[in-house]
Formats: sequence, structure tokens, C-alpha cells
Amino acid sequence: MFHQIHCLQMIRVALINGPNGHSGHCLNFLRQAILCNADITLDPLFDDPDGTIVGTDGLGVTHICRDWSQIYAYVVENQKGPMWA
Repeated sequence: MFHQIHCLQMIRVALINGPNGHSGHCLNFLRQAILCNADITLDPLFDDPDGTIVGTDGLGVTHICRDWSQIYAYVVENQKGPMWA
């Protein structure tokens, strides 16, 4: 999770200053994370009365997100140790 947050920062910097080798790595890393952890809940499609599919807005559909509070709690506790002093 923290590597992903770091990569978002590196991509933001690349958008401002131009790409570098690390930003390319980060784009690939985030691509893999999205593909491996994607929420597969389907959003219903809207259609016109004639049957033409119009699209979807994703509203009213329950998506499952991960609870990161345990990870944050572990990291906070871990960083109290002597290695971080």
C-alpha cells in the first residue's frame, strides 16, 4: 500500500517535471495492483426505450473497499520501535 502511495507521488512529479525511469516502473506497478485487486462489482447499464445502451453512472451499487486501518495501526506501532529512532 505504501509503495502504491509512493508511486502516485512519483507519477504526480513526472506530470510536473517530465517522465523518468522510476515513473515508468510506478505506472506498471500501479497497473498490476489495479488488475490484481480490482473490485469486480458490475454496474448496471442504462438503455433507451429503443434498447440502445446509453451507459452507466455506478450510483446505487455497493462496492467493497479494503479496510486499511489494521495496516496503519501496525505501521504506527512498528515505527515506535528502536529501528526508527
